[in-house]
Amino acid sequence: MTDEAKADLPVPLAPPTRPKLRAVEVLPVELDGQALVALRDPAWGLERAVLLSHSAVALVSLFDGKRDRLALVTEFAERHGEALEVEVVDSLVAQLDEALLLDSPRYVADLSERRAAFRSLSRRPMTMADTCFPAKAQEARVELDGFYTLEDGPGRLPKVESQAGTGAGTGAGNQGAVHGVIAPHIDYERGAALYGQAYLKVAEGAPDAELYVLLGTDHKGEVDAPFSLTTLDFETPFGILRTDADLVGSLCADAPDLRAGELGHAQEHSLEFQAVMLHHALGHRRDLRILPVLCGLLTDRGARDTAERQARIEAFIEALRMVRQQRKVCFIAGADLAHLGPAFGTEPLTPDDHSGLERRDAETLDLLCRADAEGFRRHVEADGNSRNICGLSAIYTLLRVVEPQAGTLLGYRQCPVPGEVDHGSRVSIATISYP
Repeated sequence: MTDEAKADLPVPLAPPTRPKLRAVEVLPVELDGQALVALRDPAWGLERAVLLSHSAVALVSLFDGKRDRLALVTEFAERHGEALEVEVVDSLVAQLDEALLLDSPRYVADLSERRAAFRSLSRRPMTMADTCFPAKAQEARVELDGFYTLEDGPGRLPKVESQAGTGAGTGAGNQGAVHGVIAPHIDYERGAALYGQAYLKVAEGAPDAELYVLLGTDHKGEVDAPFSLTTLDFETPFGILRTDADLVGSLCADAPDLRAGELGHAQEHSLEFQAVMLHHALGHRRDLRILPVLCGLLTDRGARDTAERQARIEAFIEALRMVRQQRKVCFIAGADLAHLGPAFGTEPLTPDDHSGLERRDAETLDLLCRADAEGFRRHVEADGNSRNICGLSAIYTLLRVVEPQAGTLLGYRQCPVPGEVDHGSRVSIATISYP
């Protein structure tokens, strides 16, 4: 290879000298009788996890971005009474950097490349098709039609006739108008009836909305952002559901970081399930417009409710209020409630625990039906969100923007986790509508 050709090659990215671990999942595993720990990015599968000994994990826990290699060796020796060679630190840093688990130039470059590839798509493709719902329109329509007529469903399908010009929808003075709905984002098989309850309300109470704001839970959170937008349209079995890209551009003009976490939309099911349900319920009537919003944590990952982060949250909520003043808007929060049991890292639930969870959820639902946004947030955060209510951010945002007087509980259920013999895990879900 010539010197000129070598000069054109990218410069290898060296591991950081002051390593900082990204927000990763820590999972206990056993391999060949040995107790190990798996570190992985929540956005990636287990096949990309890094397996470490407990001693290595103790060293990694010191990777806070403040200590260089010598300081790490010294600190580890002081804490654990064990001398380490600097080369051991270097090897572990290189391994984690190669796996993109460190906040480093290598990870930033990879994230930028993947984000650019996603933004270059003509639309956001379906990721759950033929896994959670049929990809073909006719098959999907038949399956989703059945959600409405289940025993604990609403008992009827959405009205098919056009509502244009009848006064139905989100206009002032309409007694049946719906401005907000909390729907599940659990898989369709377990949440079918409650999805039917939610989208019958949308179909009959907001059929002529100019915009449907879909507030989804950002489960992966690769970028620690309170809100993440995308300009991409959404593919569903029924065609293409259009995103209001002009509105996204307008919102981002004042807050460019609203697209920093856009890559989260690529695999997030909490919005995909809402997009498919909405397109099924109303897409046969007219061309719809959506604003897909992924909602991250209300506090940063260090559990510090910083003034800067809260200011970003308040600014976006105010921006959505302004949109609501200018257009007919229906807000849909794709939000589940509690996640408890071994599947979510807690102790197995007993029948008594199921009753206890229902009582605690009833307190939560009372606050939601009273539309008490701040009370709901305090209630969930008071014990560190011990129930793992993943829909906190999406629900809180809906209540703050819509500012309803009260809501109506349409359904509640505790769902077992598939594959568990003893059903020791539960996900609780609910549907609530707001006029």
